[in-house]
Amino acid sequence: MLYDRPYMRRSSYRGSWSGVTWLLGSLVAVFFVQKGLETYGGKQDWLRDYFFLSPVGIHHGYVWQFLTFQFFHANFLHILCNGWAIYLVGRQIEEDFGTLGFWKLYLISGVAGGLLQLGLMEAGPSFFGGVVLGASAGASGLFAAFAVLHPEQEW
Repeated sequence: MLYDRPYMRRSSYRGSWSGVTWLLGSLVAVFFVQKGLETYGGKQDWLRDYFFLSPVGIHHGYVWQFLTFQFFHANFLHILCNGWAIYLVGRQIEEDFGTLGFWKLYLISGVAGGLLQLGLMEAGPSFFGGVVLGASAGASGLFAAFAVLHPEQEW
């Protein structure tokens, strides 16, 4: 039928890194830079002030924190768990939506999670104070999309 025509076949060669690979590589690279600065440069308050999501930063107009907080992690276990979660479902989500759709879903989920956390921090600062960092909101968005698209998937 149509698949015997060369222009209708899907190429098996992917040639470049996938979006999941780029995301995981970015998370690891930022983690090593962050930990290197903390180890060799002393306490880096400017990292927290400018790149981690916080009510103070947003009140100062640092709106880029809604994106940057998603690439920083507190410790090795934090990045390991988030990376594993992204790897588990990210490959399928990227296949379903394409690389650009995967990145949009990840970043929009992270921003939505950041907005929710920021709202909780404003409503109850004694319970939800401090700063927010990590890829957990983005990973949760990927899991939610996977659950909706593949409800019968067995693990």
